[in-house]
Amino acid sequence: PLTWLTQLCELLFFPAIAAIAGGLAIVWAGELVVNRWLERYKERSGYGLAKRKVFFSGAEKMIRDVRHDLLLSDLINRKNYTDPNIDLYEADIVILCISKDDPAQNEDPDKPRGHQDDTAQNTDWQSRARETIETVIDQLNCHQALIVFTNGRLDSQTKAAIEERSFTTLVNCRGRIVSDIHSLLTTLPPRNG
Repeated sequence: PLTWLTQLCELLFFPAIAAIAGGLAIVWAGELVVNRWLERYKERSGYGLAKRKVFFSGAEKMIRDVRHDLLLSDLINRKNYTDPNIDLYEADIVILCISKDDPAQNEDPDKPRGHQDDTAQNTDWQSRARETIETVIDQLNCHQALIVFTNGRLDSQTKAAIEERSFTTLVNCRGRIVSDIHSLLTTLPPRNG
């Protein structure tokens, strides 16, 4: 005959034990998967921050500013962006700094100016910027990232060329460049495949 203790065991304790065991198995399997993913992320980000090299090209003042920001952030190994022997072909990230010199602004910084994007001087600057960017893009392989850092407004054709290339970004704000460098250092594919 069934007693109340037998019914309690069959209806409460045994299902509870099975549910707990099943839950623990799921947690254990989930932990294995998550730990494997986190280990891979830690390995990739550690490699990116410690070993990837950064090459600078372009406007010296902008390069000094970016290097100073990287130094302050203490994000990556200092020798990986200050070594003068790093060349374009061994770099993992190329930072192309294109400055738009504006003589009107230098003459009278207090004088308000209208929108001057259609001037011949601006068109000439945009054309030179496009040529520079396209030349650099042609020299890079698919495992290298490019950050175009400019204080000018690029034309739509140049922006389209930047958007078409993987691991390439356009930055027009100095405050955002360090986070873009960090993102590219940790997400860029390894060179060995």
